[in-house]
Amino acid sequence: PVFENLIRSLGQNAAMLLGGYADPQTGRPALDLEGAREMIDMLDVLHEKTRGNLAPEEDTLLLDVLGNLKLAYMEMAKAAAKHEKTQSQA
Repeated sequence: PVFENLIRSLGQNAAMLLGGYADPQTGRPALDLEGAREMIDMLDVLHEKTRGNLAPEEDTLLLDVLGNLKLAYMEMAKAAAKHEKTQSQA
C-alpha cells in the first residue's frame, strides 16, 4: 500500500494547510490556501499521470481524497474572502 500511503500523506498535508490540524507551535489551526492549492494540484497531476494504471481501490481513494480536499479548499477560500472583505470594511 505504498501508493495509498503517498495519497494519504499528501492529503493530510493539504488538510493541515486548510486548517484541519492545529499548528504544534501555536496550537491554532494554520491556513495556507496557496500551499494547499499546490498539494491539491500535485494530487491532480498524480491522478492524470496514473490514469488507467491504478487498482480500483487506489483510484477510488485518490478521487475521494481529491474531492474532499477540493470541497474543503473552496469552503476555506470563500470563508477567507468573506473575512478579508469584512476586515477591509472595518
